[in-house]
Amino acid sequence: MRRATADAEGRVSGGPFFPYFAVKNGATALFTMGAIAALATFVRVNPVWEHGAYSSGGYVPSAQPFWYFGVLDGAQRLVPPWEITVGGYVLQPGLWIPPLILTVFFGILLLYPFLERRFTGDGDHHHLLDRPAQAPVRTALGIAVIAFFTVLWAGTWFSEAAPPMHSAPGFPEPPPAPHALLTVPHDTYAMIVIGLRAAVFVVPVPAFLIARAVCRRRVG
Repeated sequence: MRRATADAEGRVSGGPFFPYFAVKNGATALFTMGAIAALATFVRVNPVWEHGAYSSGGYVPSAQPFWYFGVLDGAQRLVPPWEITVGGYVLQPGLWIPPLILTVFFGILLLYPFLERRFTGDGDHHHLLDRPAQAPVRTALGIAVIAFFTVLWAGTWFSEAAPPMHSAPGFPEPPPAPHALLTVPHDTYAMIVIGLRAAVFVVPVPAFLIARAVCRRRVG
């Protein structure tokens, strides 16, 4: 068994992650961002300006995002409606915090292989995947991240009934927005938001500890 594993570790096919896949994926990401920027510039997709000026802390939107945007949208709903006045301009940090969270997360993903190599002292090249129980800390970190983003995503599962929207003069009335997974009264929604804000910081910790304990028990 050990010899078969050693033979598999020494058998390499395909190109290396850096620079082959890094450059390839980077070019794909730049092309995608360029296409999205072109659509945002030349195509009228969703004229949100017809619904009036943005008001922090107002009615939560009943329209639901696509699944791949759910984490960012949920985080923006959970951030308190903070406002900072600088030089006569009102700045809203709630619009910056969710994108910063995702930026930090993807930055950590980029650096994680190098950080793990430094802290574990394992400088060998590996071409086989580890089982989850063979890397308890790595697995537990992954479970904690999933729990963290699930709580953020849960911010889009609840909504309160929004007031009817009206279009600007000369435009047809917009169709009613679809309801969220659960539509609740205002007081109930406020309690759910407070609970999810606390869960963002609380839930990942026991998720990490439980996953690490399970992995270590399976190894033992």
